[in-house]
Amino acid sequence: MARHSGKVAIVTGGANGIGLATAQRLSDEGASVALLDLAEPAEAPPSSLRLRCDVGDEGDVRDAIDRVATHFGRIDIAVLSAGIESNISTLETTEVTIFDRVMGVNARGVFLCIKHAIPHMRSGGGGSIVALASTGGLRGSRGLGAYAASKHAVVGLVKTAALELATDAIRVNAVCPSPVETRMMRAIEAGFDPTDPGSAQARIAGGVPLGRYARPDEIAGLIAYLASDEAAYLTGGCYLADGGVMAG
Repeated sequence: MARHSGKVAIVTGGANGIGLATAQRLSDEGASVALLDLAEPAEAPPSSLRLRCDVGDEGDVRDAIDRVATHFGRIDIAVLSAGIESNISTLETTEVTIFDRVMGVNARGVFLCIKHAIPHMRSGGGGSIVALASTGGLRGSRGLGAYAASKHAVVGLVKTAALELATDAIRVNAVCPSPVETRMMRAIEAGFDPTDPGSAQARIAGGVPLGRYARPDEIAGLIAYLASDEAAYLTGGCYLADGGVMAG
């Protein structure tokens, strides 16, 4: 399938997890892909552009996005998947520095990437932005208040951007997964139960009606669809990939 043939995609958090799976999926479907991350990917799509970028730093984001546009000549897709988890703590015991750090990556990072992608997409006649939110961005999450706050902020940014950018033919959507098999979930499991993270994993998976975590490639499939012309009428939406978690 070559539904992204000729398109240029930016993927933040592209070194691993959902970001890397999405970069590979978009590349397989014909897109030229730029991976933006602080880490170097262990593997990456052939001929992809890899740029070191701190999504919470405006200079980094502006320079990286400009370099992608210069290198490939345009930007059609921005997948904003860079994110970090908070430590496990109540709101009362959460350190302000931790809260600020999580918001700085998860919320500020999405804001900065949208802000600096807009001129390039507008000059190219439009585009598609897909941001990674979470089921934690649609409800409360005991022990993960900073993370939940950051993902609620992502949802607000996506909905606002969809309204502001519709006349520029720039679509903006969010994907809201439940737990996914990634490094982040390993850290969260260990935070809930450092002595037996496997039991924490079993409890979390047990709360998913389908009885398991999602695979990164399953989330990448939804992102690739939302970024494609097949989803041309979809903007401002928050699309669940949650194994039924929010059905109850």
